[in-house]
Amino acid sequence: MSMQTPKARTVFVEVTQRTSPSTTKTARKLRTSGTAEVDSVLFPNPASRTPKDRSPKVIGRRSPQSPAIEVALFLLKSPQMLLRFSLFLFYKTQQKRPGRMSSLEDQLAQLQEEVRAAKEQLSLSESLKKTSHKRLMKLRSSLQQCQKSLRRLRSSCLSAQILRKLDSWSYARSHKIRI
Repeated sequence: MSMQTPKARTVFVEVTQRTSPSTTKTARKLRTSGTAEVDSVLFPNPASRTPKDRSPKVIGRRSPQSPAIEVALFLLKSPQMLLRFSLFLFYKTQQKRPGRMSSLEDQLAQLQEEVRAAKEQLSLSESLKKTSHKRLMKLRSSLQQCQKSLRRLRSSCLSAQILRKLDSWSYARSHKIRI
């Protein structure tokens, strides 16, 4: 019993916040009555409800459709009719927007021209890449030949220096000169 009293008070606060006239009458009853009456007011017997209190059942919550959509849905059932209807719509849109189709065709032609130019530029850059690669390979081989000849020259210069040194030592020895 003591646990039901705080619940009734909580419900009472929620009920008083409403502004409808029936709620204020209920709140007045709650102020003067006990917890049993609170339960009967807040939780009435469903059998004692009047039809006025019940809300109507909503069967379908779809928005009303336009006649064109209903026709289209009817045509979807037959493939032949669907084909005829789609062709009709296609030609109808063609007639409505001839300028749009020509502008799209112009855009398509322009894009095809850009693709062709890009392909030409790509082939040109690939041919330049091949020729530059050939030049690079020739330069590498000539560099390697130059390095080989440089090594030979160094070795020959070194051997010439050694020979000179040896000659100078042999001359110094033969003449008894101190180096």
